[in-house]
Amino acid sequence: CLHSYANTVRYGNAIEIWGSVDGMTIDSCNFSQIYDTAITTQYQGNTNTVIQNVTVSNNKIDKCQWSMEFWLEVKDSSGKYTGTIKNIKILNNELTNAGKGWSATQRWGGGGLGSSCHFMTMSATGYSVSDVLIKNNVFKVGAGSLMSISWLNYTPKFEGNTFIQTKGESFGGMGVNGSW
Repeated sequence: CLHSYANTVRYGNAIEIWGSVDGMTIDSCNFSQIYDTAITTQYQGNTNTVIQNVTVSNNKIDKCQWSMEFWLEVKDSSGKYTGTIKNIKILNNELTNAGKGWSATQRWGGGGLGSSCHFMTMSATGYSVSDVLIKNNVFKVGAGSLMSISWLNYTPKFEGNTFIQTKGESFGGMGVNGSW
C-alpha cells in the first residue's frame, strides 16, 4: 500500500523485520505476486542494529519485485555508519521471475541494476557483514538482474547455486558501483 500522499513511503513486503533480529527461520513457504519483497530484514535510523542468525530455506518465491533483501542504513550520533549483519544462510530456495508480477508496471521510484532481482543488499558502507552463505538455490529470471550486492568489503559465500537468466539481461552487480 502507499503510506503517504506524496508517494514517499510504500508498504508491500510479505515478511519484514524492521530493526534487530537474532534467530529467525523462514522455511518451506510459498510467496507469489508480492508488491515489494517476499523476505526482508532492514533498518534505517540511529540505533545500533544487529541482524543475525537468520535462515531462509526451502522456499518458493515467484513474481515478487525482489525475492530477498538485507540492508541497514544506521548512523551513530557522530554520523558514522554502524550495525551488523552476520550468520545468514540462504539454502535450497527456488527464486523465479523477479519483477515479472503484477506490481512491476505499477511501481514508482527505484530502478537501476538492483531493481527487480532475487537477492539485494543496500547501504554499502560502514557496517559489518560476515558469515553469509548462499547455497543450493535456483535463481531464475530477474527483470532487472538476478542479484545486486552492494556490501563494500564483503562477498557472500556461494556454493552449488543454479543461475538462469534471459539472454541479453543482466546477471547482476556487486560493489558500490554495481559492477562484477
